[in-house]
Amino acid sequence: MDAFSEDNQYKKDVFISYSNIDAKEVLDFVSLLKNSGINFFIDKMDIGWGESIVEKVFSGIETSRYVIVFISTNSLRSPWVKKEILTAFQREIESETITLLPILSCSQNEFFSTFPFLRSKKYLKFDEKEHIIDNLIGLLRGKPSTDFTFNHPRSYHGPVWIRLIAEIGNGNSEHRMEIRWGAWYREYSVKLSEKEPLFLTHSKGNDGDSIPIIMRLDKPAYVSFGQGVPNSHKCIDINPFWIDAKSRIKKVIAKALLWP
Repeated sequence: MDAFSEDNQYKKDVFISYSNIDAKEVLDFVSLLKNSGINFFIDKMDIGWGESIVEKVFSGIETSRYVIVFISTNSLRSPWVKKEILTAFQREIESETITLLPILSCSQNEFFSTFPFLRSKKYLKFDEKEHIIDNLIGLLRGKPSTDFTFNHPRSYHGPVWIRLIAEIGNGNSEHRMEIRWGAWYREYSVKLSEKEPLFLTHSKGNDGDSIPIIMRLDKPAYVSFGQGVPNSHKCIDINPFWIDAKSRIKKVIAKALLWP
């Protein structure tokens, strides 16, 4: 799935908009997102006790690459869902990029009579869950490359990740990479899958800075960067053994003793 968005403002891949009456069916779908390594915002998991629902919801929309909306008879009656759709659609107009992804579990007539301005949008059907995941992966994947640069938000500190998936034809082959983050440097070697992402996890300190992280690979791959803890069991902690990028001696020692 992945070189998911490289835009700095995106902390999540998708925001989930739905009616609480449909929560059971939606949470079943969310479990598929978890298994696919896709990061998501959903109110039941991302809004804590005492937090402002309004503030968290609209921040979630602004900081998610896509907004998936589950269109049902129930959600069409929900003032919250309508506001979320309008907010996402406004962002789509302003950014001139796709933002809103409708999933339909009611009739077209119900949908289009409530939101006629979405008539031209392609939608997917809720009962085609695997097809939805495959399409979402395709949207998030982007283009394979050997060179990537990313800046984490200046104000963020905590766990961060690099997500990798092999280019078609390069699956299960060794990928050697160099990673430089400001004055720090390390190398890594892994075998990547063409289907299931691998996450390299590390941390950003509370430095109030936004230093670019630069990554180069010997083979093209899909790569993306994000904040938080990945929804995946395929994670490798690369926090240990970063070295001073200018030190040739440390690099020789690290290659011999520390780096895989």
